[in-house]
Amino acid sequence: MSEQEKKDAVEATTVHDPQFDPVVKLEHQVEVKTNEEDEEAMFKIRAKLFRFDKESKEWKERGTGDVRLLKHKDTGKIRLVMRRDKTLKVCANHFAIRFANSENANLFKKEFEAAQKSNEAAGSSAAKKDDSKPADKDAKESKPTEETKS
Repeated sequence: MSEQEKKDAVEATTVHDPQFDPVVKLEHQVEVKTNEEDEEAMFKIRAKLFRFDKESKEWKERGTGDVRLLKHKDTGKIRLVMRRDKTLKVCANHFAIRFANSENANLFKKEFEAAQKSNEAAGSSAAKKDDSKPADKDAKESKPTEETKS
């Protein structure tokens, strides 16, 4: 056995497991607010998001992630939010969503329409609450302008 073969045999039997300690140790984690803390997920499904490019007249992929319907605990309003998988950036805003199959699309449609009805009901109950509030005595009476008369 040559010298090189002996060295190779010794290196093969020893396990090299490097340990690197972090240069900077983080004392505490930063709390990230998503503005979803006061909301409860009513519906969640995985989907791809697309946008329509007018110049090329084709649909372009915008991101993949979970589409969720979130209901606010205080107001009862429901909103749609989609965040990208890894970056968690909000990506849903006037785009098209593609689901894995027609069953998922129909399930989403059913939940979305139920959320619309719930928002209408929450809006009408909020309007009733506003009507029942006593009028502010110090508020000035508003006079109609030319724009509001017509």
